[in-house]
Amino acid sequence: MRTTLTAVALMITVLAGTGNAHLGKIVYPIYEIPTSDLPDLHDGTLEDWEAVLPNASMDHNYFTRDNNYGPGGIDPGDLAFRVFLAWHSASQRIYMAVERLDDVYMEYGEGSMQHGEGAIQLKIDGDHSGGQFWFFGEEAYSPEERDRLLEAQAQSYSVGLWGDEGRVFPGSIQMAQWPGELPWADAGGFQWGQGPNTLGLEFAVTAWDDLDWHGPETSRRSVLEGGKVIGFQINIDDTDEFMRSSGRYTLSPSTVIISGDWGSHDGFADNFVDGELIPCYRGDCSGVTTAVRQDAWGRIKASFAR
Repeated sequence: MRTTLTAVALMITVLAGTGNAHLGKIVYPIYEIPTSDLPDLHDGTLEDWEAVLPNASMDHNYFTRDNNYGPGGIDPGDLAFRVFLAWHSASQRIYMAVERLDDVYMEYGEGSMQHGEGAIQLKIDGDHSGGQFWFFGEEAYSPEERDRLLEAQAQSYSVGLWGDEGRVFPGSIQMAQWPGELPWADAGGFQWGQGPNTLGLEFAVTAWDDLDWHGPETSRRSVLEGGKVIGFQINIDDTDEFMRSSGRYTLSPSTVIISGDWGSHDGFADNFVDGELIPCYRGDCSGVTTAVRQDAWGRIKASFAR
């Protein structure tokens, strides 16, 4: 058993080293927030996000229709949205909020997650390594190896409303739910109206350089620090007919598709886009700590010059 797991760990390292830069020419800002300004994920509003961030990181104009759902772009009269991206140094978590305006809102039934309508998907490559993280073939890997490699170096989180509450579901939920639970993740949400409909989701998740579904004690978290570039992908679905997606909108269209038991899936982090962790300089922000250290070193150098 130990030899097999060691070999799998080596494969993770090799696969992580195969990725290059991610897709696209845009580097999206991910703003740091101090603990004192962290938004309340369960207050039913995004006003606290607007108060502490300079602006949203992107809106629907940056998205395109996923290749698997046919050609075309986004009609803002059909679906419009904006996305806030942030990070928190103390908890080492990525924060995200989405506000969407939809001309048609599909009710899937109380207590059922809004898969498709209202649900969004965030994928994260915390060490910007690229590489494969889904659908490892049976001909090349044993069941144990496939389980260990699944979402190890990049993670996929689906977030939606469960009744009136927001919930985070890790992509490998069939293996374990703990990556979508506190303290690693948290979520809230709200929605009102039918046509048009306003829906908001706000949540926090953890990025992992090596996620082992057995538990956090055998996993390795990504280090979040100012100036670092991470890879990420966002998918947002629109549903105008019951249980039938009218389109999936994404920051970068899928280019590598793997067929699996659950249909086609983009299983490579090389298809992600880039996001830079922008430091802040107030409260317990990482920028404050860096500035203090630099100033302290300057004083030491000055003392030797006397």
